[in-house]
Amino acid sequence: MAEESENKNPFELIVGDQTGEIMNGDVPVRWCVTPALVKQLEDDNIFDPHILLVSATKGGREMQRQLVPITELMTYVRFTRSGDMHLYGFIIDGIDGRKWLHNAYLRKIEGDYGTDIMYQYTGRPYEKLPREYTRTEVVVNIPEGVFGEEPGEWMKWFVNLWHSSNGKVVDECHYRRRMMIAFSVKWIFVALWAATLITIRVVTTGGIALLGWPKDVKFLRSFRPFKWSSMEYHLLDDWSPTMKSNAFFITRKHTSKYGSARETTMLSTLVINPSVLVLIGSLSMFIGWAKSTQGTVIGEAFNAMVFISTLILVLSICWDAGVWFSQWLSKTDVFTDFSNAVDDKTKAFGKVLTDHGVAKYLWSSLGIGVVAGLYLLSTILPELITLMAGIILTLVVMVVVLWKFSDVLFGFLENWYGVAPANNDYTEIRELLCPKDEANLKPDIHYIPPKQRTVRLWYLDIKNKVCKPMQS
Repeated sequence: MAEESENKNPFELIVGDQTGEIMNGDVPVRWCVTPALVKQLEDDNIFDPHILLVSATKGGREMQRQLVPITELMTYVRFTRSGDMHLYGFIIDGIDGRKWLHNAYLRKIEGDYGTDIMYQYTGRPYEKLPREYTRTEVVVNIPEGVFGEEPGEWMKWFVNLWHSSNGKVVDECHYRRRMMIAFSVKWIFVALWAATLITIRVVTTGGIALLGWPKDVKFLRSFRPFKWSSMEYHLLDDWSPTMKSNAFFITRKHTSKYGSARETTMLSTLVINPSVLVLIGSLSMFIGWAKSTQGTVIGEAFNAMVFISTLILVLSICWDAGVWFSQWLSKTDVFTDFSNAVDDKTKAFGKVLTDHGVAKYLWSSLGIGVVAGLYLLSTILPELITLMAGIILTLVVMVVVLWKFSDVLFGFLENWYGVAPANNDYTEIRELLCPKDEANLKPDIHYIPPKQRTVRLWYLDIKNKVCKPMQS
């Protein structure tokens, strides 16, 4: 049930279904204003006013924001926790346009709202928001059992796999969409990815063990890549596979009781020194391409050795190139600009670029890409060029169209989805007026005039019947 605030306000919120009960975490909310407030809005030339609704905990943690034209009369606001929660309502002047309203209050950056409404030290909204005209608030008691049922751990893991950490499931409809994707298409790619990952891990850990350091190599964990995801910490017990002095080595970090670190190296890996590989590769090329071995197992094995030798040699060259590049970059004006940057992220990016270890891995990855790319181009070059040209052309056209007509597209969608600015005339809607104890002022779509039943309201009303939000 919703409780009124003690301070009477010419702008009020009505919360709950027809009987005032709350049966879903997405709560129906209707608003009304007094005739005197309508007169004030008109006298102050308030154009296209919107209702900004913010659901929050007692401590000021936001759950959702809704921004709706005032003449739409109602919407649904999401609560993701039970107990006594706060619902804040603001009337916002829309004189700067709806795109400004969206950017000011609804735009998100990395999953969070780009603007703050709640003051963290008081747990309440700031005293004055941009273009705010007036405000109100109510305390809403959200009962237990109005949220979606959490799926099992394995099912939740599979359905959410490869989605961003900020893209968590927000309601039952969202979960069902992800589940449809997971069981129709995604399982194929997950199976292929798991098989490839397990193969790489088994070969790597098995090879390291066979090279002479079997102690502490967790070989069996290679078959469980989802539980033991880190090769270095989970499988190799904090070993760090790396390359030094133009050769592959396996190094293990040790820390003494005084905190000084040292490394021990597996010299047995000298057998894959690039100079040795060049010799093996040359011999492989000579024998493998001989007519007597063409098409045989021996010939194919030698051809594979040529490819591996070439790959290792390119990696070795790129390893040194990465060191040279990082040393050169640290002496240039580019690094100076990064170092003097105010933004911490920019500074961190510059530090990464000039780190020898990172640069070596970046350039080695580039070497692998070059070798694999040349091999790929030699087999599917014509088809690849056609495909890439089509993708690039399509993306260019899409970007140009969206950039050129972004304002027009935004306006069209906003007008189609809700009440258009020209129709948001608050002086002509009798159902907007308080007192709120009248029978017609109920937060139910059937009590809303047909002209105010927008696509947005129909969508939220149908969704409210079939979906519940997840509790957080």
